[in-house]
Amino acid sequence: MLVPVYESPLQVDSTNIAAFRVRVNELVDRYGAVVVDCSDVTVIGPSGMRVLRIAARDATVTLVNPNPGLQLMAAAYGFEVDRTQSDRHPHHGGPGDGWTWALARVPARQVDR
Repeated sequence: MLVPVYESPLQVDSTNIAAFRVRVNELVDRYGAVVVDCSDVTVIGPSGMRVLRIAARDATVTLVNPNPGLQLMAAAYGFEVDRTQSDRHPHHGGPGDGWTWALARVPARQVDR
């Protein structure tokens, strides 16, 4: 199944958490999974991480290309953090500079209910 990539706001905090929650839940309800592009994200606050954690009760949640701070936050919230190498530019689809992509995910079966 194809799942669209959700481009998260630059910051997820109390000013936009409601909209973030709605969009994540829409994707989970429709596709059974959510892929969040964190390429330009500077911070996802605790409330945003909680939204993702709750979404993982019913779906697989994947964060793509989180910065080191988001990786730490994801690990603290129980996400598995993997690193993989890409030979394609993430935004243009052509040959890239070998960017390192970090994936953080919580398989639905591992989340406390």
